[in-house]
Order: sequence, then structure tokens, then C-alpha cells
Amino acid sequence: MIKKISFLFFLLISLHFYSYEMIDLESLLLKAFGSELRIGLASLNRKKLNLKITEGSVKLIADDYEEILNIGDEISLEESGNKIKYKNNLYDKIYINKNDIISIMGFNLENKACRNYRGNFEFIIESNKIIPINIVTAEEYLYSVVPSEIGIKFPNEAIKAQAVAARTYLYYGMKMRKYSNYDLRDDTSSQMYLGHDKEIANINILINETEGEVAVYNGEYINALYHSASGGVTANNEDVWGGKLVPYLRAVDDKDNWKKSPRANWSYKISKDKFSKIMGFDVNTVTITSVKNKRVVQLKVTGKKTTYINGNNIRKLLGYTNIFSTLFKVKDMGSYFLFEGHGSGHGVGLSQWGAYGLAEKGYDYKYILKYYYKSIEIKNIENFEKYDIIDNR
Repeated sequence: MIKKISFLFFLLISLHFYSYEMIDLESLLLKAFGSELRIGLASLNRKKLNLKITEGSVKLIADDYEEILNIGDEISLEESGNKIKYKNNLYDKIYINKNDIISIMGFNLENKACRNYRGNFEFIIESNKIIPINIVTAEEYLYSVVPSEIGIKFPNEAIKAQAVAARTYLYYGMKMRKYSNYDLRDDTSSQMYLGHDKEIANINILINETEGEVAVYNGEYINALYHSASGGVTANNEDVWGGKLVPYLRAVDDKDNWKKSPRANWSYKISKDKFSKIMGFDVNTVTITSVKNKRVVQLKVTGKKTTYINGNNIRKLLGYTNIFSTLFKVKDMGSYFLFEGHGSGHGVGLSQWGAYGLAEKGYDYKYILKYYYKSIEIKNIENFEKYDIIDNR
């Protein structure tokens, strides 16, 4: 029987923990720096956290201090002088040990939603706030990430392709050592991770069928970028962000694979007055000056002055939910500009809706991955030189 720990947040947020078997700090640390991941829940960082134990008991560890907390107990953690204040004592870190699911109540203050998490927790100070670090295995992490990143009604082979891409992306991200206190974050700077609530049993089974599989190029994990829908052709990495050409991130003709995307066709109109305010000067014309693989690389904006904008930067300026991709045209409609385009996302790497179409045509997940990532191999991490996550944190 699965036991739960629930967190109810008061003030801005409060936490509730559910019961689990205890493990000692040494075991926790071995797991944290061994086979498991440390996920910084940056979306949940707060100045003060009030925790209430609503079922079972938990073990709190802070330096040499240990305490068993039972059902009904409430505690408060507060940032003070760049440390965590608990019972008038200051600590650098606090651990709360658990083995199963953590039900976290009220993390989303606006809609009072709950979140459930597997694994263990560590609390530290980062940027003058308390940030929870969720400690889970790679596969448990993927149980949440894959449904968050791809539609639950996608064909099985498309979901399996997403699982391998997401697994590869997480190991690649860990190798980059982007964060000092944890391996990854819970937001789009890494991959969307929303805990146990996002898990779906059938998708967990599909993830398990690809357990340990990663995409590699020349003996290294690839930067397994992915996006929603190509609009007909994917993009070269350097055409979107500049920088060095990546051999496996080449533009691919996506044919009609992507056309079931809800963003297969889109349009956005913006008044010239509003556009001028965004640009900071009066704008008369917007002209596409450079296109590669049907995607806008550069635009020329003229008016009181002239400036050139990268195709991806115009998405950032006008909003990613307005300009869904760089595969668009611009029309001058007199008082406003009309953008008409296809697809959604940055366009580099795996097209999720393209994977949908290929899976419907009968292709398996390995074919799909090799379709979008050029000259790669699919290997099991057990037979691949494993990336060692132990470091000097």
C-alpha cells in the first residue's frame, strides 16, 4: 500500500508530509549523489514554509539534531540571514526522510492545487529563499516529465521516442553542470517536472519499456532538443541560436507528419502602434530579409530608424504564444501587421507532432529518433559509459 506525505503551505505556501519508512542520512546522501537525481523545485521557493504532518510520521534531520514528527505536528521553516531557521536555531540544510510519495498541498496558490512527489527532500537556501530539492531516480523523474511534455493521447511509439529524448536530455543537462546545488530544475530551463500528479500508469509502462535507453553521437549523450510541431521542416541549431553547428541537429523535411498539431496553422495581428511601443520607435514596415529551410532567420524593421531582428528574437519580443514558430510570413494590413505561420516551438530536434504522425504510419520509436537526430545511436546506459553524477557539491 502506497503511503503518502503531504505538504500544506500557509502564508504564501505550506507543506504537508505523508508517512514512509525511515532511511538514515548516510543512505540519503549516497542516493542523492549516486544513482538518483536532485531536482531543484525552483517554482516552489519561498521565504517561509509552514509544514504540517497530516498522516504517519517523518524524520527531520538538521546537522546533529534529529526529530520524529507525527501526525498533526506542525513546523515552520524560515529564511534568516541566509540560513534556515527552525525552532530558533539556524541551519544550512534540513532533510526530511521518506521513501514513497509526497503529497504537496497548495503549492499553486492561485488555484489551491496539490502536487504529489516521490522520493526524498532536502531544503537549502538559494537567492535568499528556501528551495526544496526533490531526490528521485531518473526513471521516476521521467514518469512526470514525459506526460508533462507530450500529449497523453499520443501513439505509443511517439511516447517512447519522447521518453528516450527526455532521458537523454536529462543526462546531457547533468553533464553540463549548470547548477551548483542540484542537477536539474523543475521548469523549462531543464524540463517541466510537476511530480507524481502528472504520472499516468500506461505511460509509465511505456517509459519502462525504454528503461535506460539514451541517444548518443560519437560516444556522447546528445543535446536531445525537442519542440511541439515543425510546421513542415525542422531547423538547424545555429539558425535559431547561432553558435557552432551540431551535426545531429540538422534541418529535416517533416513532410505531412506534423499536420495533426493544433498549431498546424496560426495567425497573429498586432497594431502598428503596439508594435512601435515594443520596438521603442515608430515602425512603418516589417520585411523578412533572410529565410533558411523556409524559416525566418532575419527581419528588417524600419521607421524612424532601421534595425534587424533574428527570427527567434521576434518570437521573444511579441510573445511565444503569439508567434508560435519562425515559419511565418508578415503582411502589412495598413494599421496593423498580420503574421501567418505554421507549427509551434523553436523547431530544433524532435518534432513531437511529427513523431505522432510517424508513429501513426507504423514507424517505431528508434526510427523516429533517428529521423530527427541525424547519425545517432540508441544505446542502453548500462552498456554505455555511464555519466558519473558524483561531484564536489
